[in-house]
Amino acid sequence: MTNRQIFLIGLISAILLALFTGGQFIYFIAVTMLVVLVSSYFMVIWNSKNMYLFFNISEEVLTVGDNLWIEYKLTNMSVLPAAYVLMTFVASKKLGEMEFASETAYYGPYQMITIRKNVTCKNRGFYTIGKLVVDIRDPLGLFERRVVFDRAIDLTVYPKVHDIQNFNLPAKEFFGRISVPMQTHEDFTSIKSIREYRVGDNTKKIHWKLSSKMEKPFVKEFDLSADTKVYMLVDGYKKTINPENLDLQDGLVETAISLAHYFLKHDVAVSLVCNTLKRLYIEGKDMERFGLFLEELTGFIPTGEQTFVEFVRGETNKLYYGSTVIAVTDSLDERLLYTLLGLREKRFDVVLILYGDESGIMPAEYEILKNRGIPSFCIETRDDISRKLEVSYEFKAF
Repeated sequence: MTNRQIFLIGLISAILLALFTGGQFIYFIAVTMLVVLVSSYFMVIWNSKNMYLFFNISEEVLTVGDNLWIEYKLTNMSVLPAAYVLMTFVASKKLGEMEFASETAYYGPYQMITIRKNVTCKNRGFYTIGKLVVDIRDPLGLFERRVVFDRAIDLTVYPKVHDIQNFNLPAKEFFGRISVPMQTHEDFTSIKSIREYRVGDNTKKIHWKLSSKMEKPFVKEFDLSADTKVYMLVDGYKKTINPENLDLQDGLVETAISLAHYFLKHDVAVSLVCNTLKRLYIEGKDMERFGLFLEELTGFIPTGEQTFVEFVRGETNKLYYGSTVIAVTDSLDERLLYTLLGLREKRFDVVLILYGDESGIMPAEYEILKNRGIPSFCIETRDDISRKLEVSYEFKAF
């Protein structure tokens, strides 16, 4: 039974006893209990209307692994004391180990109490924090009133960017451009030679200045080259990348953002594409664009309805010859294996990166990838990202 129930039983008993006996002392007890009951009720109401909260956090923008302190100052602005105040801080469980114990306190008139909590940010994302639930009771515990303070403060926790000193890409040096034997990849900024016009030559290639000087037509021949831009394809299929598995999501994101940082730092053009429900596409060629990569990947949620294999096939159909494709996912199955081998047949340069508990590769599959010139990396934890990606490898050129 609650305190209120016990008190009400006593009050009713006193009133009935006073009515049947007519004793003055019993009447006094009944009236006193009634006054206490009413006073307790209005005290709780009064206290709840005179509580004020000041809320503050150490930073509004942090990175995974940073420490955050959360401070709230609750003040009783009433002349009446608050006998019992229970304070419960409410925050997203994604943010970190936020299982804070509730705090109880006695508030004197015009008293302010400051409480500070510390947490290590475990997961990236955009959060709104600042909610404090306050339960106020009278001295006898007869009445309780809840007051919810919701000071919406936006908090951004960026994914951790792991420092990668060196990441080898297969088949070629990835700075600059490469030569290819295809006329469709003529580089009109790089003249290879100039020769006399032949029937069938494209008139757009005529060197008009030289032709007017020599009084016969000459045409320009251009170098054949393909762009070596890096295309990073990140798995966002909701049936394989479980939305509840925050470590897997953050591992894929930290792997992708760390590689993007490495490429942009070295002025290597990179495009990051993800098969989320609303296709995510980011591109850049220097560090000026890194902020956009960071913002977009902070809000990454695996909502895709297209399988990763279908996604890889669809995206690579749009790419030029000589492109480098980095596939970032959680596991390797037979369909993905043959898809990657098919890309090598088409002369793409392919890198496979797996993250998570199921990131292992069978020895036979590893040998197939290695012999076809497809480097593969298996990363079990986020702490291993830099160490695993910096490992040099040997493979046979296809």
